[in-house]
Amino acid sequence: MNEKEMIIVDEHGQERLCTIIFTHDIDEHMYVVFEFNDTKEFSAAEYVPNLEKPEEGEFIAIEDEHIWSALEEALSEYDGV
Repeated sequence: MNEKEMIIVDEHGQERLCTIIFTHDIDEHMYVVFEFNDTKEFSAAEYVPNLEKPEEGEFIAIEDEHIWSALEEALSEYDGV
């Protein structure tokens, strides 16, 4: 696994390899846009760093439609896709 890859545990408890496409800051929150390697499906989550262990953090599901719209716009403008 390289530095642009991460493993996410899905709602079924399955580990899935993902590639980080980019990070995006909105309203002082960091969001990670990523692609599932097995399905090529894009998704995103808010990243909350662990202040005690900077190399670790937590992902939180995005529920705000404003945030989803902003991330979809950023993805459509992204060169790498």
